Parts: sequence; C-alpha cells; structure tokens
Amino acid sequence: MSLCLVGVRAFQQKNVMGDHYARIVPTSYAFALCDMAVVYSGLQTWVSDPLFTVLSIGTGAWMGCWASLYIHKKLDIHKKLGAR
Repeated sequence: MSLCLVGVRAFQQKNVMGDHYARIVPTSYAFALCDMAVVYSGLQTWVSDPLFTVLSIGTGAWMGCWASLYIHKKLDIHKKLGAR
C-alpha cells in the first residue's frame, strides 16, 4: 500500500514541477484512494505488530519513489523528442 501511496505522491510532484496539467487531476484521485488505504491498513496492523508496520511502510515508500521515477521517465514525451 505504501508503495502505491509514495509512488503516486512522487508522480504528482513530477507532474506539478513539469507542468503536466492533464496528469494532475487523475493522479489526485489516485492519491486520495491510496492515502485512505494506507491509513486504514496501517491502523489495523499497528495494534498487532508495530515494527512490521513501520518496515513495510518504509519499504513501500522507497519502492514507490523508484517506480514513480521510472514510470514518469517513460511517459515524458518532451525528453524523448529532445525538446524542453
């Protein structure tokens, strides 16, 4: 879950910095969905095993950032065309 949340956050940040207006709206809804899912699942697992919760959220966080950077590079048409 945290992989998705952090990936969406990083993707949204790249959208804003790159002025990709069309990608901002759908990414915002994905952001909201992932945010609620992480909060809900985190609260459920925190009671039984706090260390596991922290480790899984942290691991998902760095994996989400890496995945977001990779996906955003693949979608960046300006760099592929050599224009900026």
